[in-house]
Amino acid sequence: MFLRELFEASGKEVSFALGRLNPATTGHGLLVEALKQGPGDAILFLTDRAAKLPTDPLNPNEKLDWARKSFPDIKIELSKNIMFAASDLYARGYRSVTFFEGEDKLGKLLEKYNGIERDHGFFDFEEIKFQRLSRNPDADDATGMSASKMRQAVMDNNFEAFNKGVTKSAQPYAKKMFDNLSTILGSKEEQVEENVLSVASGVFKVGKFLWSNKWLITFSIAAWKGISWISDAIEAVQEYLDNPIVKGLLKYGLPAVGVAMALYGGKKLYDELVAADGDKGKMKDVVENFKPDEKHISDLEKELRAELKAA
Repeated sequence: MFLRELFEASGKEVSFALGRLNPATTGHGLLVEALKQGPGDAILFLTDRAAKLPTDPLNPNEKLDWARKSFPDIKIELSKNIMFAASDLYARGYRSVTFFEGEDKLGKLLEKYNGIERDHGFFDFEEIKFQRLSRNPDADDATGMSASKMRQAVMDNNFEAFNKGVTKSAQPYAKKMFDNLSTILGSKEEQVEENVLSVASGVFKVGKFLWSNKWLITFSIAAWKGISWISDAIEAVQEYLDNPIVKGLLKYGLPAVGVAMALYGGKKLYDELVAADGDKGKMKDVVENFKPDEKHISDLEKELRAELKAA
């Protein structure tokens, strides 16, 4: 920043917010409009977290580019977290801030650490104000639009639903973003040869089974945070997103959670699901109580590493 900009900003007010926006939607547009109406300058910060399936498919630069296309009339920047954003604003000379958020969580940190030197840097604002925002997740308009709905539309291969959440300024880039997210999350119903999916003996079978029972993937996406083996599987798969086996499963049509389940579950998961004989309640129980075979996991990791080296 130039010294002139620093001194011109000194003592000024700023309205700001922090969010993942992975990806940005018309719902976030309501936040942007609120920021623009707030006191002082308006800045929207995006969390600078690495891409991580299934909730953060876009990397920081990708989501920043999409957010700027979606909202070209507001300053948008990356920041590690709320503390770093606040320290950055203070360093620019802002002394009065208004923080916009949906839940009263992050704002408490601003008050708690105001005037206290920490690893994130330092800020000592003269005034900290808060603006609570609310949304209706069940609404059909922008108040109900969310990044999770956009991601689900991609996994459902539903461009029409996805496009409803795209802002007017980002419309020219909507199809390209949809295709990009489709590649990452997996929505293309493209067939791949069974021999491409060679890892262990049951991966292809359970992948095909999950694809035929999409409701089970939907259930798992909603419940995965509370199911330890799926959480472990998702975490493990992060290292192998460029692996040809993982890409093959994605192209086959499985979303990220389904890929992780197929890889970690293998033949054991397939056999248990088939044994449920189509009973949805029993199949849910299988997923919730499944315990992966340790030898399968060991063999899986060896083959994933070998395939990655060969690619």
